[in-house]
Amino acid sequence: MSNGYWVLILTFESDRFLKIYMVFRSLIIVRLWLGLLGLSFLGCYFEGLI
Repeated sequence: MSNGYWVLILTFESDRFLKIYMVFRSLIIVRLWLGLLGLSFLGCYFEGLI
């Protein structure tokens, strides 16, 4: 009985951890893309200035 209870808690915790990990990963990917877009935009902007 207690063994199944622990398995249930562990699966719930790992599921929650996975969701948090996915959210963090998507945030990091979005920030990387924004950074790349910003860099290319700045590059084009400075090329236009020069």
